[in-house]
Amino acid sequence: DKFWPFNLPSVSKIAEEGKQELIQARALTGELGGFVSLYPAIAGFKDKKTYVVLFQNSMELRPTGGFIGSVAAATFLEGKLTDFAIQDVYALDGQLKGHVDPPGPVRELLQQEHWYLRDSNWDPDFSKSAERALWFYEKESGNHVDGVIAVNVPFLLGILSAIGPVDLADYNDRITADNFFGKSLYYTQNNFFPGSTQKKDFLGSLVGAILAKTTGSKSLQPALLRAFVHALRGGDVLLWFTDGQAQAVVERLDWAGRMPASDQCIGEVEGTCLSDYFMLVEANMSVNKVNYFLKRSIHHSIVFEEDGSASESVQVSIRNVSPGDDKNGGGNYRVYSRWYVPEDAVLDSVTLDGVVVPERSLRKKGITEPPYVESEIASGNRIVAVAYDVGRGTERKVTVSYRRQRALSFIKNNATYDLLIQKQPGMLNTDMTTDVTFPIFWQPQAIGRGKVSFLAKQSRVTYNGDLSATKEIKLGFVK
Repeated sequence: DKFWPFNLPSVSKIAEEGKQELIQARALTGELGGFVSLYPAIAGFKDKKTYVVLFQNSMELRPTGGFIGSVAAATFLEGKLTDFAIQDVYALDGQLKGHVDPPGPVRELLQQEHWYLRDSNWDPDFSKSAERALWFYEKESGNHVDGVIAVNVPFLLGILSAIGPVDLADYNDRITADNFFGKSLYYTQNNFFPGSTQKKDFLGSLVGAILAKTTGSKSLQPALLRAFVHALRGGDVLLWFTDGQAQAVVERLDWAGRMPASDQCIGEVEGTCLSDYFMLVEANMSVNKVNYFLKRSIHHSIVFEEDGSASESVQVSIRNVSPGDDKNGGGNYRVYSRWYVPEDAVLDSVTLDGVVVPERSLRKKGITEPPYVESEIASGNRIVAVAYDVGRGTERKVTVSYRRQRALSFIKNNATYDLLIQKQPGMLNTDMTTDVTFPIFWQPQAIGRGKVSFLAKQSRVTYNGDLSATKEIKLGFVK
C-alpha cells in the first residue's frame, strides 16, 4: 500500500477485495483438504457404512441446533450414497421398549415422563448428544450405525440460497430460501395427526429435489460446496463417528461441535494469560416454531481492576415479534437457557427485566413454573440456567453478573486476555457486543489474525458484530 499503483484509492480498493478473496479461498482449500482426507474413511470404500442423519429444526431451537423431527439412515458403499431412507422421529420413538429418565427440564417443562430420541440432543456438546442419539436410534430401530450427522435448518436455507429454487413434483410447488419456512409449516403441520407421514414426505421430496438438481449440474456444485463449508463453520452440520481416526479428523477441523476441554492459553507464558469462555445455549420448551420470529442481542461486559481482578456481566435481550399463534409457527417462547462461563466464576446476581430471579432451591417444593435460576459446575464450566417466558409481542432482558476468582497477571509488564465466544448451532438473528474495560495506564493490542475487528476508546475496547460463528477475542496488555 506504500507504492504505486497500490497507493491509488481505486487500485487499493480492488487489491483489498482481491486479498479478502484469497484469504477466503485459502481457508476453503484447507477445509476441503480436510474433507478429502476424511472421505475415504467414511464413504464405505472398505466396507459398507451407515449413518443416522438428524434433521434438527432450528425454528424450535434445542441445544445442538433444533428439535429432532425426522431422521434418515444414509448408507455409503464404494464412495457412493446407495440408500437414504427418512423416518418420522415419532414412529421410531414408538418402538422404544423400557423407560429412560429424561433430564429434569424435559420432564418438568415439557412434561415428558420418558426420554426419547427426539429429545436426545440435550447436551450442547454434540459428541455427547450424538452418542446418546446413536444409543436411542439403535435401540428403537434395531439397526447398527457408524456415526451421527446433524443437519440444521440454516444449512438447508444456505443450499437453497446457493443453488436457487427447487421444484417439488409431488406437491406441484417451488421451494426457495425465502418461502421455505412458510411452505414447510404448511406441508408438515396442516391437518397433522398422530401417525401422519407429512414431515418425512415433504423432507424426502425436498432432499430428493436438491440432490437431483445439484448432482446433474457441475456449475452448481461449487456453490453447494461453499454452502456446506459455511454450515460446517457455523455448526449447522455436525459430525460424529465411531471410527476413532475419522473422529480425530473432525475434531481437528472443529466440525464435531465440541465444547472446549481446556482454556485457550496454551503456548502463552505461564501465569501471564487469563482464559475466558462464554456460550449461550437455549432450548425451546414451548413446543412451537417461534424461534423463527425471535430477535436476540447479547451484550457482554468485562471490567478489569488495577490488580487484574475481573467482573463480568452478560445481558441477553430477546424480542418476540411472532405475528400469530402456535398454529402459524409463532406464539409465546418458553426458554430454558444456559450460560456457560468459566468454572472459577462466582455468581453475583441474575435479573429478569431488572428484577432478581429466585434460585430454584429457595422456592417452595414442587413449583416448576418459570422464572427460576439453577446453577452448577460441570464439565469444567459453571452453568447458570434461567427458565423464563417471552410472550408474543414482548421483549425481555436477562442479566447474569459474576466475578472471576482468577486474575489477569502481568510478567515484565505484559499480560494476555483470551476470550472464546462459542455459537450455539442453529441460533439465528443474534447480535453480539463485547466491551472490555481496563485501567487507563494499560495499553491494549489485538493479537491473532484479526478475525474480529474492534473500536478502541480510552480505557475500553468494543467488539460489534453478529454471532454467526464461534469467535475468539485475544488482547495483549502492556503497562
